[in-house]
Amino acid sequence: MRLVILFVEYDNGNRADSFRLFRSITDKIDCNKTYYIIDNLNEGNYVTPVTANIYRMGGDNSNWEFSAWQKCLNFLRKENVPYDAALLSNDAFMAYGWNFIEKNASVELIRRAIANRSVIGHIDTKGYPMNAMGYDVSNWICTNCFIMPREIIDGMGTIVSVNNEKMDQIIDSRYEERLLLEKKITTADLENGCFELKANLDVAITTCRIEADKSFTSAADGRELCVLIHNISVGGISFEKAPIRSGLYEKEGISRWMKRTALIEYNSDVKGAFIIKGFIPMDIMSHNYNGEMSVKVFATTPVFKKEAPIGNSYKQMAINWFTDEWHSKLPINGKNWNLYRNKVKAMLNESLLSARVRDNGFSVQSYKEKEISTTGSVKKIANFLNHLLKK
Repeated sequence: MRLVILFVEYDNGNRADSFRLFRSITDKIDCNKTYYIIDNLNEGNYVTPVTANIYRMGGDNSNWEFSAWQKCLNFLRKENVPYDAALLSNDAFMAYGWNFIEKNASVELIRRAIANRSVIGHIDTKGYPMNAMGYDVSNWICTNCFIMPREIIDGMGTIVSVNNEKMDQIIDSRYEERLLLEKKITTADLENGCFELKANLDVAITTCRIEADKSFTSAADGRELCVLIHNISVGGISFEKAPIRSGLYEKEGISRWMKRTALIEYNSDVKGAFIIKGFIPMDIMSHNYNGEMSVKVFATTPVFKKEAPIGNSYKQMAINWFTDEWHSKLPINGKNWNLYRNKVKAMLNESLLSARVRDNGFSVQSYKEKEISTTGSVKKIANFLNHLLKK
């Protein structure tokens, strides 16, 4: 059994010991192993031996870890390096505090991947249907660590599904915004803490960003406090009918929580009366609120192009992750636009890898499965025959 281990690192000082920890786990796999550390911080065409079975090579950060892995796979193919399977990972393999490889590093798992013609790893899902680029992407292998047999690697051609050129068809490369209205919430605007802001939009918009210029800290629990939104409507269309939104959350069944910034994207252009209804929490009022908070509304570049071949459920999932689930929890604005584009590109490459593996007649398996069931075998054969028919 010949296993190549492709480990991508981008050493900015945050994960300096990641490879040492990773190797302490994977060294338990009892087979012929060769490690390739792909340095995405120092790109270049060099391959340098570190020990007899560890090499360091220059990376390719154009599509983050996916382009780095592909660069190494191209090198292995060009140099006719023999191997039966690859274990692909990166320095974020323990980002969630655990990784399946910790307790499952065994040659038996590699053999199972080869025998079953399967990519094996941890399978994730949001529990609802999603589609992107014409594929069902409702579940996927987490690509911070996964096993891929040589047969699948050769059959796929490339593991990069979305590059920069394709990304330009999905999300604009430039972000633009213009101020539509700005209103200070004065004490005169408040009735028992409630307010209503109105303006008339004489130009049609698809996407808008709402921003409060100030927040407060709760005296009770230290959380950030801002305005609470009951409803936002444009031309009589409530934001609840907008397929994509962020920064607006249910609170106690009726209200919406705005964390300084919120975003709404409609299916088509809207214009007319722009109305925001909400209230200022008692915790803020207890600060002796004197009307120092302003709310601004901007028309912005859409977070996804209208013609992007991405389903609304996937778009909403990606936005929720970037703005609220990811540890950084960043708003989508001009400052973070390039990072947002790159994060979505990485998410698409992760989701589409599993979809394309299946489309090429192979299967995707959880590390928890001991063997492919009869149903799984039938599905695999059906996928393979469908792939042949497409050709």
